Amino acid sequence: MTRPVYHDFERVEDVPARFDIVEIKLDGIYCEMLIDKNGKVKMKNRHGEVFEERFIGRWPKGLGAVVLVGEYMAGTTRSAQSKDHGSVICFDVLAVFGQDVRDEKLSYRRDALERLFRYLESTGGRYAWLTMGKQDKREAAGVFWNFRVLRGSAEGLVFKSSRGYWGDDWARVKKRVTVDYVLIRTERTKNGRTTLVGGVYKGGRLCEVARVHTRVPVGLNAPQGTVFEASGNQLFQSGALRHPRFERIRTDKNADECRMNGVK
Repeated sequence: MTRPVYHDFERVEDVPARFDIVEIKLDGIYCEMLIDKNGKVKMKNRHGEVFEERFIGRWPKGLGAVVLVGEYMAGTTRSAQSKDHGSVICFDVLAVFGQDVRDEKLSYRRDALERLFRYLESTGGRYAWLTMGKQDKREAAGVFWNFRVLRGSAEGLVFKSSRGYWGDDWARVKKRVTVDYVLIRTERTKNGRTTLVGGVYKGGRLCEVARVHTRVPVGLNAPQGTVFEASGNQLFQSGALRHPRFERIRTDKNADECRMNGVK
């Protein structure tokens, strides 16, 4: 099974109308979880590789093989800081109650997922590490973005079509932060890309903290000390960005203004 392809958009309003379902974009490890009738669990990553095995005690008889898709909350800074650390938050199901449902529409699969969790709850079993992710109609995207992304710790939003089948494309919008760095030097990679090595001032000293790859040749001619802006999905305590992207040269800003608190 292959994870559906994401189409990235800068803004929520840019996402095509056919994506009528919205979910919170979690920041962990994509996980396909295969649970056999005896409760033995195999967890596979996006490449189909088994990275963990577990056993669920008192797994209900009669469920048959179950295949869940979700996010394993581990392996990232955000997941380590989350109250859900170590759990699997499920957002889809491909097999349940003895039925392969991957050829059914998302609306059907979501209903099957909700029925599964209601059933698990009714058995009285303890599955605290296994939860169901929140899903809502697209109209809720604005509230999700303002409260769960901008004011919360969510990475972004994922949009899907309720009429879509497993394997159909998804859309996503991620929160981005920008940082101004002082250009320390430029490097050329073998594939022709340029790496901008950037720094910020910490306690009055310029410290190298970031490496930003770009195909834009502007960095090659920029002198040391030039200020450039980069954006990313997350700012680390070191001053580096996650998935950094070159944005522009800042001719309106001096190098000594690039400090660790200069995040927009």
